[in-house]
Amino acid sequence: MKYNQSIVWIMLSALFTFTACEKDPFNGTDNYMLEFALQTAEGETFNGDISDHLIQINIPSNRETDQLTAKYTVSEMATVSPNPETVKDWSSEQTFTVTSYNGTPRPYTVKVMKTDVIMSESVYLRTDEDVAAFAAKEINIVNGNLIIGAPAGTDSISNIDALTGLKEVRYQIIINTTYKGIDLNGLRNLQKAGSLSIQGTFKQLTKIELPALENIQSVLSISSEEITDILLPQFNTAGNIRFILPKLEQLNLEQLTSTKEVNIRSANRLKTIHLPSLVKANLLHIEKCNTLESIQLPSLMNVEETLRIVHNSSLTDLSCINKIENAQRIEISSCPQLTSLKPVFGMLKTLGDLSVSDLPQIKDELDLSHVSIHGSVRIIRCLHVSAILLPEKIGDTFELNLASDESQTVLPHITGVAECQNFQISNAPGIKEMVLPSSLKKIAKRLYLNGGILSVSGENLQEAGDIRISSNNLASISFPNLTKVTDKLSLFGKYLETIRLSKLTSVGELEIGGSYSGWQNEKLTNLDFLSSLTSVETLEIKFCKFLTDYSGLTKAVESGSITEKNWHAGSVHDNAYNPTYEDLKAGRYVKP
Repeated sequence: MKYNQSIVWIMLSALFTFTACEKDPFNGTDNYMLEFALQTAEGETFNGDISDHLIQINIPSNRETDQLTAKYTVSEMATVSPNPETVKDWSSEQTFTVTSYNGTPRPYTVKVMKTDVIMSESVYLRTDEDVAAFAAKEINIVNGNLIIGAPAGTDSISNIDALTGLKEVRYQIIINTTYKGIDLNGLRNLQKAGSLSIQGTFKQLTKIELPALENIQSVLSISSEEITDILLPQFNTAGNIRFILPKLEQLNLEQLTSTKEVNIRSANRLKTIHLPSLVKANLLHIEKCNTLESIQLPSLMNVEETLRIVHNSSLTDLSCINKIENAQRIEISSCPQLTSLKPVFGMLKTLGDLSVSDLPQIKDELDLSHVSIHGSVRIIRCLHVSAILLPEKIGDTFELNLASDESQTVLPHITGVAECQNFQISNAPGIKEMVLPSSLKKIAKRLYLNGGILSVSGENLQEAGDIRISSNNLASISFPNLTKVTDKLSLFGKYLETIRLSKLTSVGELEIGGSYSGWQNEKLTNLDFLSSLTSVETLEIKFCKFLTDYSGLTKAVESGSITEKNWHAGSVHDNAYNPTYEDLKAGRYVKP
């Protein structure tokens, strides 16, 4: 037994010894570059990335490429030619051949790529010496703020040309007025910034030209008395753009495609605002640009918040704002030379609110019939508009304000609207006969009419929340199809005599008569116009000098809608006849 175990042990030992000594035979075919790096004289090493026949080495852009030494490893017994250690200038591609022991060649190309040098702190440049010291570091990206010029005091920097290597500032760039250079040529290679702020009066800086700038993540804000030109030919996206530049003459933002805000104010020398590539903006605000003649936005389709064009005294043309499809709010005001709004509304599909005011030269029709309006339409002091074409439904209010101009004796022709929340025509002293659109059927909240009206009619109005007509001379009201007023029906007027409400069955609060003893209704003698009324919650009938007949309330009394609670001395008073609730129940509707 022990003999057999010894034999097995000897055999296993021999097997292990043979296996341990076995080695793959050298065949001389390998021709690989296994490792490759470049090393500076100080020992700084940049390792290469070997992929197939390409070796790529990334080194910072502020490192020289003419004093680097190659370090490499190749396959066993292979050779490389030419010798990489003999190459010192790596500014261009180099090609080497690794040859195996048996003579098989394999080419490799070494490519050195410069990478950006990032400074992870803010930079404050207050003197020319600061600029020179920063430039010596050859920084490409500042991961912080860049402040040029002292915040106050005497002139501090005369030239920033040494900053041409700068491509990006990830936070703020602030240029203070102590910068006394004539231009920003040192930032000509700047491509991106978190924000850029240039504020105040500069001694020599009149032109902002940044030919490589593409993107401002947050705010581009320039406000200065002296700047005449802004040239940003590659600028395409921004958070917000805000310009207050009284002497601005030239504005080049031709590549701008989208921004949250464009705010241009007080550019009193600028004749044209041309943003040909702008497709989308949250807010577009152009105000007090007194020489501005034309606004050209031929690509603008969406205004997420507001398009606001106000107080531009020379503006005549909006013909290039003709592709807007959606806007939350459009406000156009105080542009006395503007002759047409048709381009603004031509392609419009959806709109929140529209406000147009103080546009005396607008004489054509305002056609909004094709627009879905979920907010309000307000037309104020636009006295020569010929017609207003509205969609069937307005989400909130329609308002027409005639600015108390007595020369305006005819309303513009209003058509299309069947339903809205509020309908208001005000400050119309010259309008004697006010006819509501024949299409109008429902006013959910308030009908308010104000001016020198003698008669009001709305032939197809069926329902309203609140009807208030304010006119000292009102004589006639005709709503022949009105069935319900959910809130207040106010029938006030010194001369109000003719009232047609033949289908009115329900009123929340009913108010009839005059205001006080010195201003009484002098025409009403009866309430027959309420003969269909069956439901009223509260009422007040007062100061009707000749009212003696309440027979028109018979159905309301018989239905139980008029009770002792809503008919009392406080609700029916100062009329020619003031019957008590007992009088009504007893049928004494007419003064004995």
